[in-house]
Amino acid sequence: MRILPTLLIALAACSGDSEKGGLDLGQATDCSECSTDQICVVVFSDEKSVTCEDVPAECADDASCTDDECMIAMFESCPEDFINTGCSDTFPPTVISCNP
Repeated sequence: MRILPTLLIALAACSGDSEKGGLDLGQATDCSECSTDQICVVVFSDEKSVTCEDVPAECADDASCTDDECMIAMFESCPEDFINTGCSDTFPPTVISCNP
């Protein structure tokens, strides 16, 4: 059940104005810098990192956490050794949480 608290933290950290233009792919300060056609990948390790990435092709135009194929493709954005992952698509952009 460690995923739920982490998702809540990620959601709180990533809430913001989704009308912003978004960044090019790469580092961000928080998820509010990602556009609605990107996913926000939050990696919790020694230092937290946030990146805005393109929605995977498997997701078509909807980065949905309920579509298994799409969710698996989005989880591939996490580092290889991170086994605790979470997905939140309540508010755009979709947030992927990667935890060691």
